[in-house]
Amino acid sequence: MINLMIPIILFLGIITSYTDIKNNKVKNKHLLIVILLFLIVNIIYFNLGILSIEYIQLISNFIIAFIVGYLLWHVAIWTSGDAKLFIVYSLLLPFSIYQNSYVPFFPSIVILINTFVPFFIFYFLNVLIFASKKDKLLALKNSLNIKKIMMLVVALFSLLWLINLLSGVLGRINPLYSLLLSNYFIVILVIFILMEILQRTLSMNFIKLAIVISVLRLFFDKTIYSLDFVKMFVLMILIFIFARFFILQLTHKIYVKYIDIHLLRAGMIPAERVFIRKKKYYKEPLLFYSLFSYLKQPIRDDVFDVSSEGLTSRDCRKLRMLKREEKIKFDHLKVYQTLPFAVFLFVGVLITILVNGNLFIFIANLF
Repeated sequence: MINLMIPIILFLGIITSYTDIKNNKVKNKHLLIVILLFLIVNIIYFNLGILSIEYIQLISNFIIAFIVGYLLWHVAIWTSGDAKLFIVYSLLLPFSIYQNSYVPFFPSIVILINTFVPFFIFYFLNVLIFASKKDKLLALKNSLNIKKIMMLVVALFSLLWLINLLSGVLGRINPLYSLLLSNYFIVILVIFILMEILQRTLSMNFIKLAIVISVLRLFFDKTIYSLDFVKMFVLMILIFIFARFFILQLTHKIYVKYIDIHLLRAGMIPAERVFIRKKKYYKEPLLFYSLFSYLKQPIRDDVFDVSSEGLTSRDCRKLRMLKREEKIKFDHLKVYQTLPFAVFLFVGVLITILVNGNLFIFIANLF
């Protein structure tokens, strides 16, 4: 089946990469064309029974890919176009591709691994190369803020326990379910999503809840009193400090540009939030995915909502109106220079096909 899907995958990858680079957009019409081709190929060449294992796996993978894609969009990790593109790729890749790393019920997690890890490595190297020594030292200093780290420790400690409990419950239903939450990449991904959702919905109550859960864990979870747990937990903390604090601080230095208020356009990703306090308008750096960044000021005081889709036409008009009325005193707003993620997603899919699954398992098997 892969031989039939490759031309469709190449068409999708090339056209979406082009439109993302040129217009910073993945077009729905291209996704619909590919879905139609997928259905035609399956109707002509395959006849999957509705109760067959292959059909159940296809539906399961699609549902989980849809949920993951939606959640990553909801917490502003990628745009709705990228989320839909990932879901379509999940449909196109036959399960036979994931030979060296099949994950039950959600084999398409491998696409995310092969996309996000190379993307992060590229991002990381780019940031380190172009950031000045002064910026690196400042980012390091800000990353080692004790209060921020303690809040991170409490949040991770509580969320990891909840994930372990969920894994145990799912394992009683079917051992294969708990296997999903034993994958290190999936655990990190789940924590990122949960942390962002809980921060936004619960605000300051999130950290209070995390403290309560952490205290309960100290009494009821004996697994934490082991060297293996300490090693794993310390590694997790270091990953989050590095990814959420250090790299994002540097990102705000080298991936932003100043745009005149009157030149702002829909789709631009703001690198600063504009808010009102005591009838005066202010702005401050906006670090996406920074731990507890949403706790500094109630969202209702913001002039525009923050989302992965960037500024809306309404947001731009509102900012221009406030400027004309001289209610805001600044002339520019910082916006992020975004990278065409559709290109990285296409590369992740090609890697998955070439190595028959997880790139890093493939590399490990060479030695």
